[in-house]
Amino acid sequence: VYKNKYTRVYMTDVLYRTKVSLCVSLTFNLCYAVVKFVYGCIEHSVWFGSVAVYYIILSLLRFFLLRSYDGNIIGIDRVYEYKKYRLCSVMLIVVNIALCSMVAQMVLKNYGYQYPESVIYIVAMYTFYAVISAVFNIIKYRKYNSPVLSAAKAISFTTALVSVLSLQTAMLTLFGEEGDMMRQKYNGMTGACICVIILIISVYMFVNANRELNKI
Repeated sequence: VYKNKYTRVYMTDVLYRTKVSLCVSLTFNLCYAVVKFVYGCIEHSVWFGSVAVYYIILSLLRFFLLRSYDGNIIGIDRVYEYKKYRLCSVMLIVVNIALCSMVAQMVLKNYGYQYPESVIYIVAMYTFYAVISAVFNIIKYRKYNSPVLSAAKAISFTTALVSVLSLQTAMLTLFGEEGDMMRQKYNGMTGACICVIILIISVYMFVNANRELNKI
């Protein structure tokens, strides 16, 4: 791995590795958003429309972060980084509003994700990996003292939480025997908790950015 110049850069350059991760996530988010948007238009489905809007806003946020990366600025220009960090917190609130719309439809109309039984185990493994990886990276990347890097990892953590909600809705649909009322209750409780957590993260980022900018 380290003998190849491309993989060596990926393994040793934190900034490059994060940019690659954002590019991959951005590509998948856009593809997923387009598929859901087209399907929503064909089926006249508000649910698929809400999912599409969520992933479109998330894609815009990832694109914004990707544009913020500059090897001459990251870790050096603190004012630039904290302004981008603060703007990310505002965009994350917008993402949370779209997520609240999805949760409301889960509760009011019993919408949710559905996967075949053969696929749901793969989705479950990916979800657990995403959550563990997101928490690990938040802790790991704190040492670089870069607000832009921290913002990227905060976004990854929030999307991992949404993956947990998606997995729960799919598993309750496939394996649940409690009925629609209990399924809507569980999805509503989990969705509300995740929305609150994301709101807390957004507010913390905004307040922290303002405090640090005032210090500078």
